[in-house]
Amino acid sequence: MRATTEALKRLDIAKRVAQAYAKLDGVDSLAVGGSTARGNADRFSDVEIWMTYSSLPDEEARKQILNKLDESGHPVLMKDLEGGAKLAETFRVSGVQVSILPGTNDDLLSVGIDIEKHLGEPSEKGLADFHDCVVLYDPKGLYETVKRRRENYPVDLGIKLIKRKLYEVVKICAVDIPRALRNGNWLWILDSRSTAQEALLRVVFALNRDYFPRVKDAEWLILSMTHVPKGFLKGISEYAREPDIRKARKMLINLTKDLISLVEQIWPQAIDGDTVTWLDRLSEDVIPVLD
Repeated sequence: MRATTEALKRLDIAKRVAQAYAKLDGVDSLAVGGSTARGNADRFSDVEIWMTYSSLPDEEARKQILNKLDESGHPVLMKDLEGGAKLAETFRVSGVQVSILPGTNDDLLSVGIDIEKHLGEPSEKGLADFHDCVVLYDPKGLYETVKRRRENYPVDLGIKLIKRKLYEVVKICAVDIPRALRNGNWLWILDSRSTAQEALLRVVFALNRDYFPRVKDAEWLILSMTHVPKGFLKGISEYAREPDIRKARKMLINLTKDLISLVEQIWPQAIDGDTVTWLDRLSEDVIPVLD
């Protein structure tokens, strides 16, 4: 995806700010996140820079930097809050609000260590943000350490995620949608449809060892992935637009079968025999089988 003009402007601002903060004693890494890093910033977007430190930089030294950078006349200095948190340092540069979000080196190095507990919440914010960030200063290689850890996640965690999400889709086909149809609960139907769609996308991501992506960016993420069923994006799009819920349910079953065929080629141990059996029965039977 090509970065917007506003994103490039903000990235330039982030680099200028990082160059100044990198000179402070104790600062060990600086990275920009959010829409600036993703390249989709607009004229209303601010700039968020994550700063990690081995010791919090001297306040007077930071004030000197702000005197040179800030154009608002009333910058906010970071300070300690209750519970050990710290207030971000905020100021304006070239008409754009900039926030320095402070944290220790250990805060950064802890990202993703206990990944298994997050399998039920694949959009966990810290990991999603880390996935998008642009590193501006990192002489100790802290971000590289976390990146290597992400790339080397054990396969069995991906298998657990795939099993969980495939079961979720089967349950929606077999129980949730039929029950909602009987009760006329259209809000529930819409919710179940979107949940199933996200579950299938997460299986594709897991096959490509990307366990914590931003689902809203699914289309362009999938285009860069190696393991994707043929016609999957088109099928997902048609499923999402199909107004007839019964037809949509059949489309969902077929999408799941196609995805299972691919999973069997890559991680056959992720396929539960019961899942395939339920899908076969659902293909022929509109009556819920798990209810």
